Amino acid sequence: GAFVTEETYFYIDPATGKKEISSQYKLDGTYELKGSNLITNITNSQFRYMDSNKMSDWISDDEGLGQDTASVTLLKDGAVMLVEYSGSSEPYSIEQSYFSMYFKKGAALPGNNDELQGTWYWNFSMDGKSSEIRMAVKFDGDNIDLVIPAWGQRYTGKYTYKDGFVVVGETTFYTSRNEKGENLINMEKPFESEWRIPSEDQGYYPNGLSLPFIVDGKKAYSIFEGLSPVFTKQ
Repeated sequence: GAFVTEETYFYIDPATGKKEISSQYKLDGTYELKGSNLITNITNSQFRYMDSNKMSDWISDDEGLGQDTASVTLLKDGAVMLVEYSGSSEPYSIEQSYFSMYFKKGAALPGNNDELQGTWYWNFSMDGKSSEIRMAVKFDGDNIDLVIPAWGQRYTGKYTYKDGFVVVGETTFYTSRNEKGENLINMEKPFESEWRIPSEDQGYYPNGLSLPFIVDGKKAYSIFEGLSPVFTKQ
């Protein structure tokens, strides 16, 4: 069969509160599905961008052409599709998976926060052998407690869960770094670290954040800051 993908990147103008498009991309070509493997052959790749308050003409991108293979998984009775790729993460050349997440138009998407309740860890291996907690999140009713150990950061607040997205309002920010900037995080039990509220720093998300969170049994899939966390319920 044939396929078309379109992507739009935008930001919210802090002065006006309006959505401003920064760039757009589109691909088309043919695909073949072999079991759970999606084999695509991209025959047309184009992009355009905002320049001096005007969108440029479409520009062909020959580097985007060619064949690619990914693994496809359908969740929530086909309402959510994960397209998973494997590759190395520069500069460490770590083999890892990353995925795109698609929500089917018109489908009933998750919105019951009962399935979120509890503590979830995303464990990640930097050397392919040992693993550490890259991200931890705890849901208690409509309260969320989110820890990013490597950053030494913790955010708490209220959330809503609708159409597969956890949306957090204003957050309270904590750090596990001391006055010298040293991260004193407890990597094995991040919530039990010594946390403090810094006098001035409000962290990255003082006005809130949002992330998809799709539960599949004891696992949950998300996308956060360009990464593809796969959480395991504790």
